[in-house]
Amino acid sequence: MRNPLFVVISLAFLLQNAYHYHRKTVLTKRRLIMKILMQLAIILLICLLGECIAAVLPFPFPASVISMLLVLALLLWGPLKIYHIQKQADFLLDNMGFFFVPPTVAILGYLGYMQGKIAIVLFICFITVITTFAVTSW
Repeated sequence: MRNPLFVVISLAFLLQNAYHYHRKTVLTKRRLIMKILMQLAIILLICLLGECIAAVLPFPFPASVISMLLVLALLLWGPLKIYHIQKQADFLLDNMGFFFVPPTVAILGYLGYMQGKIAIVLFICFITVITTFAVTSW
């Protein structure tokens, strides 16, 4: 039979370690959440800046393209490092398919207008895919 004092001290030691482990885990999760929120804020701020620039331009230009050029410029120039946006960018890339659902549903709403022009649309899609593959692999 073990000494009761030994059992109490062992139990206290285990509880103390469990508390510190739990506290460390909670702090780590909070830091991760704050890191992800900060990365999202950086990306959204760049997108907002792209929207503002597109609104000021005297000719129509897509704000998303401006935002991508801003990200490229900031990465090349140096104030924005890849680790500042890595996790959020990976998340957005991993779930990119979900972002194509609303435009696809909207296009299905206009199928009546596209009757007789489906072959042309499919030809354009085919040429676009081939061009994208060629430019990307080059």
